[in-house]
Amino acid sequence: MPDAEDKVIQDAIECLYSADKKRRLAAIKCLIAIGEPAIEPLMQVLQLPEPLMNDWALRCERARKAAARALAGIGKPGVVRLTSALQSSNAKVRAAAAHALQGIHDDGAVEAMRALLYREIAANRRLLVRWLGKKVVIVAFCALVLSQLIDWGQGLIGFVGILSSALLIAAMVLQYVDLAANVRLTAVTALANTGDPRLVGAFALCLSDLDREVRYTAANALRKLLPKVKASDKRYISPLEMHALLKALVGRDDPLRIAILKALEQIGDERALPNVEWIIESNEPLDVRRAAEECLPYLKMRAEYSEQAQTLLRAAEPSEAAAPDTLLRPAQSAAQTDASQLLRPQQPC
Repeated sequence: MPDAEDKVIQDAIECLYSADKKRRLAAIKCLIAIGEPAIEPLMQVLQLPEPLMNDWALRCERARKAAARALAGIGKPGVVRLTSALQSSNAKVRAAAAHALQGIHDDGAVEAMRALLYREIAANRRLLVRWLGKKVVIVAFCALVLSQLIDWGQGLIGFVGILSSALLIAAMVLQYVDLAANVRLTAVTALANTGDPRLVGAFALCLSDLDREVRYTAANALRKLLPKVKASDKRYISPLEMHALLKALVGRDDPLRIAILKALEQIGDERALPNVEWIIESNEPLDVRRAAEECLPYLKMRAEYSEQAQTLLRAAEPSEAAAPDTLLRPAQSAAQTDASQLLRPQQPC
């Protein structure tokens, strides 16, 4: 019987590569019905290496997406294996695993997706900084070469000048290739409806993402989540994430700005005062200014409380502090008692 089941699993796995959508759908249903024994073969399909041939690459991509659907249908038994696939160096594997986890309602899946989103945001920032650094180096080098050629009176004539000009133009028009945007989009989409206040900061960071879909999905998620935050949720928001929220206050998404202002009544502090006061004093839409005016008293109250706390904790001024020898000096009696008197035994009457 196990051999027969293995044969069925193998046949269904092969159908996942088919160009026929009905065959793939039938194979997905078959694998879901088999359940846990199909997890490992499906994970092997999910983690296929990136092929070089276009036709085979297309077939692998179809199979990977079908495997993700099957794993999502199997559900909780596959969460551990899918979570491990989120660590893959292949962005397509991470995206497929995230798609599968998106359809599984499990606390472990949510936590894994939250960790994935933070990793992807940090990795994308590092890659972007490296790309910008390389671009700056290329532009600076080409500009230096061209300036030297001009100084020598050769202008742009010659092979070196032409090559430098080509490199300079290429550097100026070179676009950043974001290979993992789909992973971030899948993670944000999966986490959007969880209602978890710990995600406010991550969604705020996504507001400045280079991918438009990621920004749009994160903004929608924040509009729904921010009205639900409480004062106790402030501990989940790092300074960098708070900066991202405050930066969005000067944007053009008025519903999002109002949602942020309402949330700042609960989680805001003195850092938000300049932005909120600017909204009140500027020619912003009436509903945005009204939300800022309602938020301002809460921020001022917290600013005053913070200042009072700092005053209470501030060390005393040197002039007001007692000298160490005064604090440590032993008390003296009016008349010094002789040590021999203290030690003299009592005389009998």
